Amino acid sequence: ASQPAAPPEATAEPAAPEDAEELEERQYIRIHTGDLDAILNLVGELIINQHRYESRRAAYQEMLDGLRGHRQMIAQLQKLTRNEDTAAECSPVEALDSSSAALLQQAKTLFKRARTDSQHMRVAINNLQEQVFGVRMVSASRIFALLPRLVRMTARKLGKKIDLRILGEETRIDSRIIEEIRDPLIHLVQNAIHHGIESPEKRKNLGKNPTGTLTIAAAQEGNRILITVRDVGQ
Repeated sequence: ASQPAAPPEATAEPAAPEDAEELEERQYIRIHTGDLDAILNLVGELIINQHRYESRRAAYQEMLDGLRGHRQMIAQLQKLTRNEDTAAECSPVEALDSSSAALLQQAKTLFKRARTDSQHMRVAINNLQEQVFGVRMVSASRIFALLPRLVRMTARKLGKKIDLRILGEETRIDSRIIEEIRDPLIHLVQNAIHHGIESPEKRKNLGKNPTGTLTIAAAQEGNRILITVRDVGQ
């Protein structure tokens, strides 16, 4: 009798690719703003110590110049002692000349290394400061995301038609400033809807589009962030 055919082995289904948003979320961690401020304070301490370190370079330079001056005095002393007949009188001067030359060379090497270390320290601290500031920056979309719903609700309540336009959402703003401008920005938007843009009927009578335009924009100008609220109304 023939044997029944064995059932085919089950093959493992390929794992579903992870959701893109989940992968993106794994690349971030939440940090309290107080912790960032503490890190910034530490960076400030580093900058102060860097300036102190660089101020000591003047003292190093003064010491180096002093050693050069001693070398010149020793050279003059050598000229005087070479006129003497006794070689024994010259030997201490020669020994002093040799040791001062070695000290001068060591001082030059130390000064050069200190200058190089100072330059590297300045670059590293500046990069650290920029990175910490960058971590605290968030895009303007974080606060602009609140506005479409606010505009819809306010316009519906007042019976107005409004076309909201948002520009510069990618502009980077300090997270502390974002929290500080939230309430003033909401007030400006509501004020523009209440008093800036007319009702559809009035706009029609004035020969305007019944739908008013409200534009909110963020832009960087040098070291400043400019946020504008502009309505095409009366």
